[in-house]
Amino acid sequence: MLRLFIAKDFRRTFRNPWPWILNLALPLAITALIGLAFGGTGNKGAGGLPRIKFALVDEDQSFLSAGLRSGMSQGKAGEYLDPIFMNRSEALRILRENQISAILVIPTNFTSKYLLGEKDLKLEVIKNPAQSFMPAIVEELAGVAVTGLNAVSRNFNAEFPALREAFTNQWDFDAISGTVKKLGERLKAARLYLDPPLVSYKAITEKKSESKGGVFSVFGYILPSMASAFLLFIADQAMRDFHREVRMKTLDRQRTVGSGAGLFITGKIIFTALSVMFAAVILFGAGSFIFGIRWEHPGLLALACAGYSLFGAGLMAMLAALAPSERRTDALNSMLLFVVAFLGGSYLPAENFPPFMREHITSLMPNHWLIEAVRMLQNGEDHYLAPLLVVARLTAIGVVLGIVAAFVLERRLTAGARA
Repeated sequence: MLRLFIAKDFRRTFRNPWPWILNLALPLAITALIGLAFGGTGNKGAGGLPRIKFALVDEDQSFLSAGLRSGMSQGKAGEYLDPIFMNRSEALRILRENQISAILVIPTNFTSKYLLGEKDLKLEVIKNPAQSFMPAIVEELAGVAVTGLNAVSRNFNAEFPALREAFTNQWDFDAISGTVKKLGERLKAARLYLDPPLVSYKAITEKKSESKGGVFSVFGYILPSMASAFLLFIADQAMRDFHREVRMKTLDRQRTVGSGAGLFITGKIIFTALSVMFAAVILFGAGSFIFGIRWEHPGLLALACAGYSLFGAGLMAMLAALAPSERRTDALNSMLLFVVAFLGGSYLPAENFPPFMREHITSLMPNHWLIEAVRMLQNGEDHYLAPLLVVARLTAIGVVLGIVAAFVLERRLTAGARA
């Protein structure tokens, strides 16, 4: 008889699968959006960093601006920068269409004023308000260029008049050769301090042990958080049929054929736990297929999901036992589950919470236990005790809540309570 109750609930689910599909699609969609925002695909530079696409408007058209343009598109800079050379109006147009991150403008007569030693010279940076990270990088690069130009001006400003004459209309080759010779002598003297540098650094990339695994994935970091929240909503969806069946007197018809309220409630709890477990398999399996996540220790991950399924079923059974009516259940369950998911760090990383909240509230939330267990497994560590303790705690709480809820519900139904 218990098997028939569970099969009946699954048939009802298959007839109207859209609430379940929605609760499965939303965490995957949110994971995709957040993951792509922090480390998505696209045109990549060295090291997997996305190339910065920006417009360079050269209104000066001088040898100095030509040098800046060349430097931004060659060598190492070309691996990270993707400059587009165009006029101001066209650059503003594609900026408004969110096709570029920023515009760098070299103003008219910039070189001549620079060689004259005029003050308040400015390179213009127009940032895209729809982006935050990439425009800030362009601004910092402009700051680096300004710092370099200031350093050159302070050290070689005595030679600027001759350079200006050399590159305007006074082509005195003797003067040019003399100026070049002086610059060469000063650069040769500076070489004693610049090559080799007095202070340097050595970059070392630590190789990860092959036996540990634990490759970090943005998607693998986000999906457990989203899953821990939406699995509770799936448990709520599965248990909501309880009040509906009581209201429609389905339970009364079942009791006429000899099946008691206890068997009916047990079937509901098992159906809810199985629904959450199947949903967890779909979510984490889809995460592996869609996002390329390699789940470490899948056996322990399955145990953690099974424990969480029992917890979700027990929690929703207890809420159904405490709610006096179907209407009250619909009103309170979603709000309560949202609060639990938020406090447990499903929507925001727990590291961003205040210390008191993180230590005394978040640490008590079962969804936080699941998140931390999955992340511990993903770190590739061989310490399995902590995840197993999480499984034990989730299972124990779920079983206790389920037993208490079944006892309360059976007494209410036996006494003639109605939704």
